[in-house]
This record gives sequence, C-alpha cells and structure tokens, in this order.
Amino acid sequence: MKNALMIAALAVSAHCCCAASSGSAHAADAPAAQEAELSGAVTFQIKGMSCPVCVFGVKKQLKKLPGVATVSVSYKAGTGLISLKPGVRVKPEDIRRAVKKAGYEAVGIKTTTEETPSVSPMKS
Repeated sequence: MKNALMIAALAVSAHCCCAASSGSAHAADAPAAQEAELSGAVTFQIKGMSCPVCVFGVKKQLKKLPGVATVSVSYKAGTGLISLKPGVRVKPEDIRRAVKKAGYEAVGIKTTTEETPSVSPMKS
C-alpha cells in the first residue's frame, strides 16, 4: 500500500507518466472569443487522461482556481465538475488553462442546471 501511494505521488508530481505531450498546438490554445463567466456548478469533458492516476493531477490544478469549493474528476467518464463558492465566477479559459497545466484538454465547459450535479466516482 505504501509503495502504491509513493508511485501515485510521483506520477502526480511529474504530471502523469502517461500524460500527452503538452508541446503540440491545439485549437483550444487559441485565445477564446469573449466567453461568459460561469458560476455555481461547472461541468466539462477532459480529453487525454489515459489512466486513473491522471485524475490526481487534474484535481490538484483545478483546486488552485480561486473560489473553487469542490472538485470531482472521473477517469472512466472523462469528465470534471467544479462547484464554486456562492458569488464566485470563473472564466472557461481559466478552467482550460488549469487542466492544460495537468497535461490534458478541457472541452464543453458549461454551467450545469442539475440540482445536485455529480460525476461518476473513480472505481478503485
């Protein structure tokens, strides 16, 4: 168990051992047209995660965004959800940038209208 935690910690600190190279250009790298700021619960797809350990790096970067109350990421579904503190707004570009720092791509960023949004939990 201790070895598994050490391996997970090493993978997170080095982005994931299987993360896609961040050196390639993507359309998402281009400046976004004036996008509306989002509030409440925000969902999105995460492209490029190739193993369950990838989740840790994405969560770590999303938690650094100002005003984030909770973060949930599902490797299996390839989705993310952040809940923002009341009155806080976030730009979609900030979410894309945080996910990109972890080595992945966030697409389809939108405010969810569900009463209790959820992301499928990662199975261990």
